[in-house]
Amino acid sequence: MFFNKHLIYLLFFLISSCSYHNGVYIKNDTEKKLSVNVQFKTNKGYSDLNFSLDANDYDAWEYEAGYYEKNQIDASLIKIVIKTESGCERTYSRDDIIKISVKRGMWKIFINKELIKC
Repeated sequence: MFFNKHLIYLLFFLISSCSYHNGVYIKNDTEKKLSVNVQFKTNKGYSDLNFSLDANDYDAWEYEAGYYEKNQIDASLIKIVIKTESGCERTYSRDDIIKISVKRGMWKIFINKELIKC
């Protein structure tokens, strides 16, 4: 019984250690309300995450990454579309997102007036 219990714990540890939980944090560093659409590639096509960010507000999502992806931003992330209430719209591809994001624990994207300039 003692051996079986430890074997179960070991198996659980090995299985759970094969993936990493990570997150992406987006902060609105402007004085405008923003509408954000994040598009992901899934097994069934595409999926969208939509949310609004008030001035100086933030939101985040969590994702699971494999061992070789643990230091990369969400592999399913395709693009982010940011709109202001005045109609200004900017689209950032995955390559653009990689350039503007920083990893500090979780991935962080700071939307400032330069990124949303129209």
